[in-house]
Amino acid sequence: MPEPLLNIMPIPILLPTWPQQAAAPIYAYLHGHRFVSAASVDSPDPLRNCVWDEALTNNPLQALQCYALLPVSARVESGSVKGLSSLSQPGSELQIRGEVCLMLDFGVESAGWLEFEADDLNAEPLCSISEYNRPGVVNEGAESPLKTAVPERVGSTWRLRLNALYYEGMRFAWVRINTGAKTCHLRNLRAVCQTKPVNYNGRFQSSEPLLNRIWETGAYAVKLNTHQDHFGAILMERSDRHSWTGDAYVTQAVAMAAFGNFDFVRQNTERMQDDDNGIESYSLFWVLALADYLRWTGDVNCWQQQLTRICHKLQHALAVAEGPELESYAAFFGHDDRLGAFAEDTPPGNQRLYLALACHAAREVLSLLAAFPADSAAAELRMVAERVVAYASKALAADWTALGLHDGTEALLAGLPEELSMRTALAARIYRSSIANVSYSPFNNYFILQGMAQVAAWPQAGALLDRCWGGMLQLGATTFWESFRPEWLSLLAANDP
Repeated sequence: MPEPLLNIMPIPILLPTWPQQAAAPIYAYLHGHRFVSAASVDSPDPLRNCVWDEALTNNPLQALQCYALLPVSARVESGSVKGLSSLSQPGSELQIRGEVCLMLDFGVESAGWLEFEADDLNAEPLCSISEYNRPGVVNEGAESPLKTAVPERVGSTWRLRLNALYYEGMRFAWVRINTGAKTCHLRNLRAVCQTKPVNYNGRFQSSEPLLNRIWETGAYAVKLNTHQDHFGAILMERSDRHSWTGDAYVTQAVAMAAFGNFDFVRQNTERMQDDDNGIESYSLFWVLALADYLRWTGDVNCWQQQLTRICHKLQHALAVAEGPELESYAAFFGHDDRLGAFAEDTPPGNQRLYLALACHAAREVLSLLAAFPADSAAAELRMVAERVVAYASKALAADWTALGLHDGTEALLAGLPEELSMRTALAARIYRSSIANVSYSPFNNYFILQGMAQVAAWPQAGALLDRCWGGMLQLGATTFWESFRPEWLSLLAANDP
């Protein structure tokens, strides 16, 4: 595999102040902050060196702010355009004439929308945005499946609104208009981006540039999905833009390491405490997410408040594990094709994966019971957790050789098999192929990476980092994707759909 193209990302250009004569922004422009030393060259975040006042970052419900990026490059696909060289400067103006199509690259994925000013347009412009180098298209059900529309006009400002919340996942934009023989003027072409005031209170630095870049890109992706009162999981609007409990397990783990925004993480955990999004495994991921939060913070009050709820979730998991409909409850664990991904016929490994996940969650609870004080509810919780561990361990021990990549990984995370030689043999078997180790779903790769760390499989972990997250960087990613195969590197150019 070739070396990752670590220089493929242009440096985004931040507009220092809101343009004069522009319509008021949707959110207040950057405020309550200062810029410190130069931003990390490993980070795609235009605000990597921005530090907000503690009064803003300590408030979990602090309102969003906005900032604007100028294009790092532009291409005229048709028509007459003058002034391209000024686009990266504040107050820039283009002169256009004829049937014009202009493509803009803002250099980095953002949660934003397209805006510009124009007083003398004699026809409505048609504008598009996208995460890749073609106008975006998503599934039916989205407010705008085609990410192309005539922008709203507010005074002299033209603002592309494709959904009720305005923002989309965007890096590229297009402006199309036919002015005929008339010369018209466009000013301040910009991506207006939303952000939650949050500081990088954590850091990571190693001797491996690729690893540094992966850490920074993952942190930036989570920051983009930090909304006013919850973590989301989707940038491009495709009708499922809400908090997903299983996704948040990973998101919150990154947020605590990168930002230390613990109050916000707790709030998001409580937001999802009774919502599994209709996916059975997500209740167990919620237990693991809560355990992560408790280990980071030592929040005894939160622990005691959640004892009864945790007990109910483990009781339900035990009923599912012991019941006749385990197959139907284990229908979704991620988008890897080996996991079925909502297929009608659930792969047998999914049932073992559910058992291992239940065991993992129960053992985390038993560990917390040993570490945290608890009230009278603890006795019942301990009994239920021990029953889950006993049942799942016995069921999985019937045939360790049946475990594959995903269910075998979760077994390792659950501390199974308990005999060291058997754990070593299981890990050697399921992690033997650097090709098969890469899941189609980076979400699932998170757990595979954890499993490799459990058994100190460092060469395999390095290969997984390289092939999955490094592969996305090679294709121009500035945030990480829901799906990826390393084989795409032989088929696609950077930023292709």
